[in-house]
Amino acid sequence: PTLTEGAEPSFPSWWLEPYIVEDAGTILFAPPGAGKSFTMLLWAVCMDSGISTSVWHVREPVPTLTINLERSAASVAKRLGAVNVCLGLDRTRRLPILHARGRSLSDVYDSAIRWIKEHATKVVLVDSISRAGAGDLTENQTGNRIIDMLNGFGCSWVGLAHTPRADESHQYGTQMFDAGPDIIVKLMSEQGEDQAPLGIGLTVEKGSDIPKIPRLIYAL
Repeated sequence: PTLTEGAEPSFPSWWLEPYIVEDAGTILFAPPGAGKSFTMLLWAVCMDSGISTSVWHVREPVPTLTINLERSAASVAKRLGAVNVCLGLDRTRRLPILHARGRSLSDVYDSAIRWIKEHATKVVLVDSISRAGAGDLTENQTGNRIIDMLNGFGCSWVGLAHTPRADESHQYGTQMFDAGPDIIVKLMSEQGEDQAPLGIGLTVEKGSDIPKIPRLIYAL
């Protein structure tokens, strides 16, 4: 124990306002195919390059690491090129990504920790926590282990989560996924016919020590 002094109230210190706070954790959840992986990649590139949009604000360029457990490296590279062009960057601009399709977060955890320390990484983004490799996601102990792993990065983190098949109102798994993160963001999407833009709605379902955030909408 330490003798801890009370502090004056203050506004949160954002890396990407209003979704990613310095030294805090965020879970972004949605059904499969709703656009959450593209949204996470947008967040990563915006923070890494210091670019703000009409939906979120980036304070300054910040070193990031994206952990890709879901897709092939070639697929992510194509998505990254599209995101770069969308944000006015060169298509070939590089982003630190740990590609580990077919493996779990537990498998690559030590490698990620080494990179974070060597490159002073401030935000780690994981796609997705369902591939953490810690056990049954509906068990409380598993949920605690996953949150402990994410907090163990020693910096801000973002974890993507899926919804249950029959209920899109919350992320799949134990209630520890509700208690563990500081911010929980629900993503809803809708698309018209003929390749119309994908409408994305972001709602902050939980926010610790942050002001109330209205739902924000953008288009992919």
